[in-house]
Amino acid sequence: MNSEGEEDPSILTELTPEVLDQIVTDLGGRSGKVIGSLRTASRLIIEGRTNQSGLRLAESAAYNLREALDAVATGHDPVAGGFPSVKDSYHRYQVSADGPEGDEADALRAFAAEIGRLVTDGERQKHRTRVLLGWLTVRTGIQPLPGDDDPSVQFDRLRDRASSTLHSSGTVASVAVLYADVVAWFLRVFTPPDVRLRAIVELARAPFTDPDQVRLLRSRIAYNAHHLGRFLAEVQDPAWLDALFDDGLIQPPRDNEPWPLWSLPGGAGGMAPEVVVALLERLRGAAKGDAAALLHLDRNIIQLCMRLGSAAHRLVVAIIKKHPRDPWVQQIAVHIARASSSEAPVQIAVADAVIGGDRTSQSSYQTRTMADLLVDGLTADNASERFALMISKIARLAAAPSIRVLGLEIAALDRSDTDDLRDEVLIVTERFVNAISTWRQLGLPTSDLLAIVTPSTGRARRKDCLPRPRGGERCEPATKAGAPCHPAGIGDGHRR
Repeated sequence: MNSEGEEDPSILTELTPEVLDQIVTDLGGRSGKVIGSLRTASRLIIEGRTNQSGLRLAESAAYNLREALDAVATGHDPVAGGFPSVKDSYHRYQVSADGPEGDEADALRAFAAEIGRLVTDGERQKHRTRVLLGWLTVRTGIQPLPGDDDPSVQFDRLRDRASSTLHSSGTVASVAVLYADVVAWFLRVFTPPDVRLRAIVELARAPFTDPDQVRLLRSRIAYNAHHLGRFLAEVQDPAWLDALFDDGLIQPPRDNEPWPLWSLPGGAGGMAPEVVVALLERLRGAAKGDAAALLHLDRNIIQLCMRLGSAAHRLVVAIIKKHPRDPWVQQIAVHIARASSSEAPVQIAVADAVIGGDRTSQSSYQTRTMADLLVDGLTADNASERFALMISKIARLAAAPSIRVLGLEIAALDRSDTDDLRDEVLIVTERFVNAISTWRQLGLPTSDLLAIVTPSTGRARRKDCLPRPRGGERCEPATKAGAPCHPAGIGDGHRR
């Protein structure tokens, strides 16, 4: 206040009325101490520029800046994790050491993971920093984006600078710089949501021309996955995506929070699917970590591919080939294959992964689906490839020891309704047998079909049982598991 009891306009003008109102809204009773400490620091800096009395005004200003920072989250619980979690994990490992070997191995992996998180969060380990991080997490629902611009990391560094000045000798000039940085932190954290949203949209719709735009987004506007996701939903210039990736803002998904890249397909910015696929390929190429981390990334990417149409098929093929036996990858890949055109090459890659490795417990649903797609999408151009895949799968499945117990089910191949078939080899054989007529309808030479079938059926004939096409002579069902039978080969199917 000045001598007339009015607010001094020269003090704390850096914080806008909207930000001051947001501080009051978010902090309630703590807001008085925050705002009062900032105003006191501002007054001390102003007086220190002309004061010659030798009073430690700079140090007193630094103290008030530290008090303003500390008051933001005073009384809040610290975020979970840190050294207490490492300690708990270590105790669990000690207990498991006396138990089964598998329990000890699992506990050791969990302990190593906690150590890894502790190392990653090295600048977040101080108690006050973790208290602030807990407050930020409760306030927004998720933790800030990692990196130097994480508000909790900035908080820790600002507080260290204030403490260093307080316990040594500071100059008014250095404290004035600290004051400006503290005010910028408050501006960033307490910008009202509607103001932040307008800033995000405005920047996203601007063409990318300079790396300073990324620094503005990172350091002043966006600090968590919600903010970045909204930016990606609005972005229009593809050059932004490479710039964000190069800066490190585009990262693999983190646990317990939305992945910002989910906002790209179908966003208001209208980013082309081909551009999004190129970004995802860059992300996969640069990804590091253990097998579990890479699988987690690919699971999220292939799920994103569901919204990118045929432009993402090459990415689906790469992922299904890398993780052909993962149930999640299989299920999403089958869904994508079903939505593709009948002759899409992606169907071959998905069928190759699923048939013979079906991880569902739904009566081999995925094998049935992919076998149907292979047959329904037959054309003169792809028939050779699809028939070769089916016969190679039949031969490999027929080589399994479990083939000895299938004799009783072979009779099902003579029925018109074969939806109750359960075993993969019978499902694929039935589809293959009934697709032979399509081969002939396409006007393809029987000799070409024989060239595909004969090498595989030559191996299959040496097994106990492999059925021939409906209408031909088939082997009699085995009366018990392991009883031999004498099948004719599938190679005779062209005689139908």
